[in-house]
Amino acid sequence: MKRDIQLQGLWRNSIGELSLATTPGGVVVGIYRRTELGEPRQYALSGHVSGNSVAFSASFPEEGRLASWTGQLTVDSRGRKLSLARRTLGDGPPGVRAVTPETYRPAAVEAAALTPVSFPEDRRGRADSRA
Repeated sequence: MKRDIQLQGLWRNSIGELSLATTPGGVVVGIYRRTELGEPRQYALSGHVSGNSVAFSASFPEEGRLASWTGQLTVDSRGRKLSLARRTLGDGPPGVRAVTPETYRPAAVEAAALTPVSFPEDRRGRADSRA
């Protein structure tokens, strides 16, 4: 059986941060923070991981846009990195507005920077471990 990568933690690049968690079933949940526009904004994201491949998406409702990221976790001379392609869709002309390559690296965990991510509870009030 192929083992899915674990993406828990904070990943950063020059324009944003990804605070990610994965479940044993390969579901990715987290927060995307855009930091390049002055005051940071954050958006919920969700997706899937399979092996070392990952795909997730987020909605930017105030801008009428959606973004999706696909890519892989790889290792180079500097360590682990998420090599992703971000596709942005929105109001206006049909089709993809932009395809942007992005690389995220693990960040030192700062407790104040992380937003807790919770998983759905089952009927007994416990975290659902089936996902």
